[in-house]
Parts: sequence; structure tokens; C-alpha cells
Amino acid sequence: MTEKMNTTQTPATASFCGAEASESCRKVLHAAAAVFAEMGFAGARVDAIAERAGINKAMVYYHVGDKARLYEAVLSESLDRAREALDAALATITSPEERLRAFISTVSRVARENPHFPALILREFAGGGSNLPESVLRRIGSIFRIVRQVLEEGQTDGSFRVASPLLTHLAIAGSVMFLSASAPIMRRVAELEGVPPSADVSGDVAGPLADLLLGGLLDVHSGSTAGNQSRTATRGRAAGRGRMAPTSRQP
Repeated sequence: MTEKMNTTQTPATASFCGAEASESCRKVLHAAAAVFAEMGFAGARVDAIAERAGINKAMVYYHVGDKARLYEAVLSESLDRAREALDAALATITSPEERLRAFISTVSRVARENPHFPALILREFAGGGSNLPESVLRRIGSIFRIVRQVLEEGQTDGSFRVASPLLTHLAIAGSVMFLSASAPIMRRVAELEGVPPSADVSGDVAGPLADLLLGGLLDVHSGSTAGNQSRTATRGRAAGRGRMAPTSRQP
């Protein structure tokens, strides 16, 4: 299957490729994302990135720079896309619960649209972030501030219990990235166990994840109509799976 290359411009694209980002530079970033996701920073080679992009090695250095700068560019571009998508998704939503749902849904969508990004982030989590430059950490921090603001809004109006913004952010980002990256494995497990394909293993994980997280955050007397409908739908899906014919047991 041929992967689709994102051609929209972000601040990172302009910074690393210039204001008029060429198709060759975009190909370099797309190829670098794939190679870094597969091999990690230490295992990736500029030769392999050049080969994947279909250009010579010298042109990789010309368009972006050395391996460290390539890595910074790939992560920065993905995080810029996430931030822009989040700003657009939350612009007209006022309810803290619905804002958090929109945050989770948008992060989940960005992960699906940038399939190399979850693997990149998980590699950095596992390695302690030793390869993350400060510019990338600052971009992660800008997304964290959205979660902190939403939690503060919910705590101010009484709809959310007091919770750690950092732990909430990590719970969302970590869950989405892990579930997105593990989808191929979970589909195989589901097939072996006879579980029908569902959003739990092959599609958008945002709804079930939001229900789980908000179950701990929401005050017991609060919750929007949309949120209640989402939770009812999730319970309905779970009940449907529970009504599957049981396996026979020996008396």
C-alpha cells in the first residue's frame, strides 16, 4: 500500500524546508519519518532515508541537514500538525467535558493520519527522551497546556474533580500512541481469540478512551448530554460483545 504524503504547510515545514517547501524536501521528511519509526534514531541511516525518498544523500543534507536535524524536523512537523488540529477542533467548544472529548478525538485522528508518529513517540518514551531537542519538548509543552487549561476550566465550574494535568496529559497521549501503534498486534490477537473487529482494536479509540478517563474526572452529578450518550453507546457495544455465544464447558 502506498502511503499518502501530507502536503500541507506547518511552521516546522517552513522552518526546515523554507517558506516555499519543495516536493523534494517533503519527500525527505516523509521518508525520514518512516525510517526513524522503523529503526529509531540510533539505527536510522541517512543513506536509507535518501534511498526511501528517491534522491541522493547529498540532497538530503541540502534540503534539511544531518540526521539530528532530520529527526527534529520530523517530530516538529508532526507536533505542529497536532497543535493546529487541536486549535481548530476546540475553537468553538465551551463545555470542559466536550473540550476534553474533542482533545482526545483530535489526538487520535492525528495519530491515524500520521502513522509513523506513534512509533516515534513510543521509542522516545522507552528511551527516556534522550534524543528529543528542546524545540520538540517546547512543542509537547504547548499541547500539555491545552490539557491543563481544560482541567482548570472543569474544576472551576465544578464539573471535574481535581486531577494532575501532567498525569492526565500522559494518560491521554500515552494511551492513544500505544493503542495506535499496537493495532496490528491487537488485530491478530482478536482474530486468534475470535473477537469481531471493533473500534477497540482497529479504529478510532477516542470514544472508549474518553469514557474511561472522564469516568474518573467527572463529578458524579455532572456530565453533558453528548457525554452521557457516548457512554451509553459504549456500554451498548460492550453488552453486545458480552452476548456472544459462550464457549462450551465441561460439567
